[in-house]
Amino acid sequence: MRKLNITVSLLLLSTIALFSSSSILSYESFAQFDFNVSKSRHMNIDLGKGVMTNTQLNFPIIGKGSFPGVLLIHGSGPTDMEGTLSLNSKPLGEISNYLSERGFAVLKYDKRGIGQYGEIKDKNLWKNITVNDLIRDAEKALSVLIQQPEVDPKKISIIGHSEGAIITTKIAVDNPTIVQNIVLMSVSAQSLIDILKYQMIENPIAYAHKVLDKDTNNELSISEIVNDNFLKYILLTIHYPQQNDTQSVTQALGKLFENSIVNSGYSLHIENQIQPILVESFNNVSDSDRTECIMYICPIWLDSHRNLTSAFNVIGNVSSSINILLLHGENDAQIPLKQALMIKQILDDSKYSSHELKTYPNLGHVFYPSSMWQTKIGPIAPRVLADLYSWLESRSN
Repeated sequence: MRKLNITVSLLLLSTIALFSSSSILSYESFAQFDFNVSKSRHMNIDLGKGVMTNTQLNFPIIGKGSFPGVLLIHGSGPTDMEGTLSLNSKPLGEISNYLSERGFAVLKYDKRGIGQYGEIKDKNLWKNITVNDLIRDAEKALSVLIQQPEVDPKKISIIGHSEGAIITTKIAVDNPTIVQNIVLMSVSAQSLIDILKYQMIENPIAYAHKVLDKDTNNELSISEIVNDNFLKYILLTIHYPQQNDTQSVTQALGKLFENSIVNSGYSLHIENQIQPILVESFNNVSDSDRTECIMYICPIWLDSHRNLTSAFNVIGNVSSSINILLLHGENDAQIPLKQALMIKQILDDSKYSSHELKTYPNLGHVFYPSSMWQTKIGPIAPRVLADLYSWLESRSN
C-alpha cells in the first residue's frame, strides 16, 4: 500500500454513547466470537460519460428490510469509500459499520478516479474534477441507494464530512422530498478558498505567536522552526518538500528566506518575514492561472469552489421538513468551530424546528483527540458515533 500523504489530505479542503448494559454485552459477545451483524453488497455505478466507480451497501444481517438508508459523502482530497487516512483511521468505514450493525442500510462509494487507499487511478480525471462533478456523483449515489430493495426510500439520511458537508447541503436543497435528515460533520460556513487561507496563513501565524514565541518578541529562531514539525512543514512543503534532517531543513530555510548562510541563532520576524512566505505559498496554491496540481489541490477543482455558493448562504434554503445535525470537534484545526456556529446562527434565525449542534472538546477534524493547531488521525471517538446513531435512530423510527 502506498504511503498516504496524511497532512495534505487533511489540509484540503476529509460513537459509543451509553446503551443499556445488556446491549453492550450483546455487541461485545458478537465481537468476541467474530459474529457478523451486518453484511455488504458491492456494486459498480456509472457516474456518466463512462466514468465508473465502486460502491458498497452495508445493511443488517437480520431482517428483510426495508431499513432506513444513509448516504456517506467524503471530504476533499483523493478519498476512497472508507475515507482512508491510515490503517487505523477510516472514518467513513467506521460510520458505515457502526450504523449498519444497528439497523441502517449505508451506501459508501469511491470518489471518481480514486481506488482503494486513496490511489489516484485516473490522473487526468482527477486533474479535471470539479465540485459540481462531486455534487452530481453524490446525487447519482443517492439515486442508487434509494433503488436498493433493502432500503426504505421514505427514510433517507445523508452524512457529509468537511467538503462532503458542503455537498450535502446542496443535495438537501435540491431534493427536499427525498431527504429526511442531514448530518454535517466539520462543516465550513465560508468558501473553501477562505478555509484554505485560514489553514495556510492565519492558523500557522497564530500558532507561531501563541506556542513558539515564548519571549513575545515577535521573532522565532531558526532552531525553533527546525525543531517544530508543524511550522517547518507549513513553510517548506510548497517550495522545498521532503526535507527531513536538521541540516537540509536549515539549508532549505536559508534559501526560502534568501539567506545563503543561516545558523541556529538567526531569528525571523513573524509578521515581516514568516507571514510573507505563507502568503506566497497560499497565492501559489490558489492561483487560478496555474495548470498543475499542488499537493492534490488542482486548479480546476479550486476554481469550481470559487463559483460555488457557500454553505452559509445555502443552509437557509434547506426545507424546514429536513432535520439537521451539526457535529464539530472543538479543536478542529482545519475548519474552526466558529464555522459551525455560523451555520447554527442561520438555522436559529430561520427558526428551523429540528436542528442541533453537538461539539466535542479536545477532538479535531476527524473526531480524534487533537490539539487546536494540528490534526491527528485515528478512530472516531466512540461518543461521536453513539451521538450520531442516537440522533438518526430517533428520527428514522
